[in-house]
Amino acid sequence: MPQECEKCKRLFDEVESHLNHISEVSKEQAAAVARKDEAWVDRLDHELERTVGAKERSLGRSKTIGTNTSINRSAAALFITRCSPCGILVAS
Repeated sequence: MPQECEKCKRLFDEVESHLNHISEVSKEQAAAVARKDEAWVDRLDHELERTVGAKERSLGRSKTIGTNTSINRSAAALFITRCSPCGILVAS
């Protein structure tokens, strides 16, 4: 694979940060489930939803609204293109 350009490096660094946070919150939520701490489980569940959404937005993915409706976060302005220096698909 070609070397990543700066734009792609920033994108993947941001995604990696979100994934690390998801991992940490998931471990804490598992511990809260084991303790049967329902209030903490609920709070962590909201944090996971927020963080997964942030990760998806950083990748330019669609956001689901309601049950079966999916829209792009900015449908008119979001395009998926191949980064010319490194060949990785990125949202622009």
